[in-house]
Amino acid sequence: MVQAHRSAPVFCRDRPSRDQLTKLELKRLQHVFTDWFRGVVFNDLTDDTVRVEIVVRKGNLSGQSVYKTSFLKADGSVIKVAYYDEDRSE
Repeated sequence: MVQAHRSAPVFCRDRPSRDQLTKLELKRLQHVFTDWFRGVVFNDLTDDTVRVEIVVRKGNLSGQSVYKTSFLKADGSVIKVAYYDEDRSE
């Protein structure tokens, strides 16, 4: 869960295909979500964001993970979608 400076918490969900990931890859994803991703997402939160959904995919050209992130309102509608790649340059 990403806790922002707001009255309501913002929930962060990941949806990697656990059937296709090794234990090492799952451990690396856990590291990414706790050490890097939460800080990057925080900068893109809006006042009406209540949930952040993340789909992790491998990039076709780079072979690195790409994080498709949907920022959602309380009614489930999408505020915006952002893509973050594994190079962590942001």
